Formats: sequence, C-alpha cells, structure tokens
Amino acid sequence: MATIESQDLSIGKLFNDFYVIPSYQREYVWEEKHVTEFIEDIYTEFSESNSIGDSEYFIGSIIVCNRHDGLYEVIDGQQRITTSYLFLCAIRDYLQKVKPEESIELLKNQIASTDIDEEGNNVFRYRVALQYDDSYGVLETIAKKETLNIETATTRSTQNIKDAYLVISKWLVDQLNDSSVQSIKRFYAYFNKNVILVRVKTVSVADALRVFATINGRGVNLGAIDLLKNLIFMKTNKKDYDRLKKKWQEMVDILFKAKENHMRFLRYFILARYDDRESLKENGIYNWFLNTNNKRFYENRPIEFVEEVLESAKNYVKFLEGKNVEGKRNRYLENIRQISSSVRMPLMILLAGQHLATDQFTELCRQVENIFFAYMITREPTSSFERRFIQWCSELRQVTSQEKLEKFITTYLKVEKHKISERFEIAFANLEESSVPKSQLKYILAKLTQYIDESAWGTTDPISNIKNYIDKIDIEHILPQKPTLQIISTFDAPGEIDTHIKRLGNLVLVEKTINSSLSNKPFAEKKKAYKQSKFLLTKSLVEQVTVGTNTAVDRAVQDLETFDVWTSESIKKRQKMLTLLTKKVWDIPV
Repeated sequence: MATIESQDLSIGKLFNDFYVIPSYQREYVWEEKHVTEFIEDIYTEFSESNSIGDSEYFIGSIIVCNRHDGLYEVIDGQQRITTSYLFLCAIRDYLQKVKPEESIELLKNQIASTDIDEEGNNVFRYRVALQYDDSYGVLETIAKKETLNIETATTRSTQNIKDAYLVISKWLVDQLNDSSVQSIKRFYAYFNKNVILVRVKTVSVADALRVFATINGRGVNLGAIDLLKNLIFMKTNKKDYDRLKKKWQEMVDILFKAKENHMRFLRYFILARYDDRESLKENGIYNWFLNTNNKRFYENRPIEFVEEVLESAKNYVKFLEGKNVEGKRNRYLENIRQISSSVRMPLMILLAGQHLATDQFTELCRQVENIFFAYMITREPTSSFERRFIQWCSELRQVTSQEKLEKFITTYLKVEKHKISERFEIAFANLEESSVPKSQLKYILAKLTQYIDESAWGTTDPISNIKNYIDKIDIEHILPQKPTLQIISTFDAPGEIDTHIKRLGNLVLVEKTINSSLSNKPFAEKKKAYKQSKFLLTKSLVEQVTVGTNTAVDRAVQDLETFDVWTSESIKKRQKMLTLLTKKVWDIPV
C-alpha cells in the first residue's frame, strides 16, 4: 500500500472531510495583511474570469496524515485551511444577513456535518477542529455563529483567528455590499470549485514530516522551528504532549519577547552543548537533528532535551540583558553588549559555561569580554574566531572546578592573547575616531577611564557599571573638532591638524556638565575644566594627582602623563601612553 498519496482538490472537495489541528502544532499566525491578500488575490482571479469554468486559482499544498478515527491530522497548511474555513463561515453569515431566506445547504455541510465514530455511531463534527490549548474554542464559536467576545483577553492565536474572521467579514461588506445576492453566490461558487490546492496524504506523522521537510527546503523556511518541534514530538509519549508543548512554547515566547532569532539561538545552543558540529549553519539545523549520531540527544529523552533547551534560552536572554544565570547584574556581560549590540557569538561560550559556579562564571565572562574585544579591534575574521569559540565550547563543558577553569584559561585564552598581542598594540597605536563605531569608541574611553578610577578607589557601584560612564559623559576633543584660526595658527603642525584631532590621544571623557563649557576653547583655557573632572584619567591630563605616599591613588596614576601645552607631540605621547594602558585594561600580554 502506498504510504504517500497526492490529490488536486478544490476547496469544496477539501471540506468533504474532517480535519484536526493537533496540539503540538504552532498557533494561527496570519495577520490582517495575509488574510486580505489571500481573499483579494482569489477575488481578482474571479473578477477576470467569464465563467466558473474559465480559470483555477492555486493556493499551495497541505500535508495531512490519517488518524485511526478517520480524521485527517494537519501537519502543514493550518494557516490556509483555517483561513478558508473562516471564509466559508463569513460567507454563510453574510448571506444570512443580506437575504435571510437564502440557504445554501452545501455551505452548511462544509462547516459542520454528521460523521460516524469508531463504534459506528453518528457524531456531529465541525470540519476543522483546533486541539491546541490556546485556541480556547474560538473557531467553534465562529462556526456556531455565536457572539465573539472581542474585549476578552486572549492568546495571540485566538486574537488572530478572531481578527481574521472580522477582516473577511468586513471585506465582504466593503467589496460586495452593492452586489446582487446572485453575484455573491457566484463568488462563493468560484471559491468552492475553482480554488485548488494539493493535499498530500500519508499514513503516519513520520512520513508527513519527511514530506514537509522536502517541500520546505529541509527546514530552512519560516516553519523550521515548528518542524523541529514536530520531530521531537514524534519521539514523545502522547501523555507527555501537553508538558512538552508548554515547555517548547515557553522557549519560543521567551525568545520572541526578546526579539531574538529562534534558529540563531538553537544554532548557538547546539554549538555550545554538543560535539561534531563545526560546520553547522542555521539552514543545517534540521539535518543535524536527523543525523543518526545526533538523534540520541533527543530521541531517548525528549522531555529532558527540551528542558535543557528552555533553560539555555532563559539564560541566553539573561546574558543579553547583562545578567548572570541567577539574574543578577554582570558587568562583563553588559560590556560585551557595549562592544557590539548585534553580535551574539560570545554567548555561545557562555552557554557552554552556564553550569559554572557564580565566581567562575564571572571570571569566564571577563575573559570572554577581553578576547572578544581584542578580536574586534584587530579585525580578526569572524570565521576564524568562531572556529576557536567552537573548540573552546567543547573544552569548557568539561570544566567542573576552579583548577580546571584556570587551566582552560591558560591553555586557550592566554595563548590566543599572546598570538594577537602585537596586532592589538598596532591597532591602538594607530586608532583614531573613525576607526571604530562611535558606540565602541565610547566603550574604549569609558573602559580606560573606569580602570584608572577603580585602581584608585576600588570596585564599588556605580563605578563598576560602565554604562554610568557611557550615559553620563561626552567625548571631548582636546584639540577642538572645529578649531579657530588662532588655534590653527598656534598649533605646531597646522597642515596635519585634522589628522591629530581624530587620534585617540586627542580624545578624553568629561562629564556632560563640564563639556558644555569647553566648546572650541584652546588647551590653556580648558585646563581649569579638566581639573574639575572626577575622572582621574581626565584630571591627570593637566594635574599630577597625589594622595599621601604610595597610596592606591598614587599607584593608579603613576604612569599617566601630565601636559602643560598641547602639541602634535603631546597627542603622540598620550596615544602611546593609552596604548600601553589598554594592554593592562584588556589583559593582553606586553
């Protein structure tokens, strides 16, 4: 007997059968634009035809599998089936409104009819039934012609179904209000006979999923996350469906709320937690799940696997928010977001190390911030450091103690820092304002400033929060961005003044209140304002800071240069000083 059967069906023939949307399916997600486009495209084709037999309109394919009770379980195509069913309900209600005495018996039967159950008894059924919990009977309510309570708080799926019915109903009024009842019935007849789809029928869910994978490009399209869920459901006892579905949906919702790409997260989850996946890309995730070697991770323990995915998703979002596993603020995670708000690759390593004790995890975050920034500033190819991150994940999963963590850092991270030390130094020696994005430039200056302050005063809030620097400071150009003619004429290298203005050595952080008074003044007039700054790196520009003898403050500022005049040589000298300081700050070997 064939396990796969394909049929070309009209909408009318489609709804000769009964369908269920199983509990593990994703919710109804079509919005107004999708529903409107669906109906208008069909109506346009109808309007351009001269008779019912003139043209057919193809709306795609659906995949179903036979159930033991004779119903069809929908594996793919819920959006099209549900929307078509809502259209039939809306046409029924519209016809009853404009001409109550008109009745189309076929239309009623397409919405609900009598069937027989497994015992041979008559049973009343609706042609489409939603089995997932968050549908709350909304489709049945519409099919029964009961009043929709639009004000009631509902799930996204329920709201989308309500909205779709109302959109179709409004469209019928707006588009067909001036038409005769006969014209309305002709449009229904066209929808019933000329709108065509392909129904692929299989004898098992496994066969249906394989067809779905083929049609959808091996899981790389928008339904990929649902396809993966279905694969896992296939290995789950039915009694665990609800439990598994809730955990999976929680994971999806957590990432959706954080506006994170689900497949990107799953890729980093796999890279962080499992071996033999160096070449894994987002469009290869489905095949990774199908790989015989990887099936054991979810086939034997589907609930535990999804729980692990869920826990990692929760932590992933916490890391994005600058928090550790316990939900407490982590300065190094915050800093990683300051380096780049869009790059997620460092989170791969943190997912691999999420099992570490709090102090160990904090140190790992510090190390990741440093190496990630070093890669960014030296313009290391992304593919190169991603390969190292993947290797480190494999090693990091084996770290279970402070001793092993220190060995991991020494063996991998410190060795890597040695390799890029010279390039790091060259990058800073030549760094100017246009070398990096402004947000990253603020991060660099804030990090340098913070380091000196913490060396002097210790680590206390709000000093430990780099955003307190970034949000409350301005980047000040010691040699002004728009120098006056007097400043240009007195500068020792007037022909190169534009180059010197942009260099790191000419940049300093000042409080916003101070910066507003500096404007384009010459260095001699700015010196007084710099002395008022609470930032030791800024204050030390013009004043040797001392507190007693060999105090923490003295040691913190002992290598900082103080300047009486501001020349091209001053800028070069300060750039060299800051370059040496950066290697201390980001823990790069000299």
